[in-house]
Amino acid sequence: MADTSALVFMTEANQNFLKVIRLVDEAGLAVILKNNKLRYIVVDFEEYGEI
Repeated sequence: MADTSALVFMTEANQNFLKVIRLVDEAGLAVILKNNKLRYIVVDFEEYGEI
């Protein structure tokens, strides 16, 4: 599971996608919550092959 610092709410991701990208650069992935539930993962393309 992702570090809680990599969690972003959908509204914030919509308003500030650059923050999501920075999280991916720092943590390797970002997890987006929708309706307070884990919903999406944004992952670095190089990491994608390892999943």
